[in-house]
Amino acid sequence: MKLGVGSGIKNIQKKDAENINIYLPNYNEQVKIGKFCDFLNLKIEYTNKKLIQLNSFKKGLLQNMFI
Repeated sequence: MKLGVGSGIKNIQKKDAENINIYLPNYNEQVKIGKFCDFLNLKIEYTNKKLIQLNSFKKGLLQNMFI
């Protein structure tokens, strides 16, 4: 925020942006992070499928209850 200039929409001047250091994790850490994110995505997919199955089961039970 302290580098922002302008009275409306703030922006950063090129000379200020060139001096900003951006630290990235090393390659091995990036691989670990990627694998962890893949695992989380698989877990989310599995949980969503399980939720769909349970909702279908619930719907079947409710239909049987009112027959």
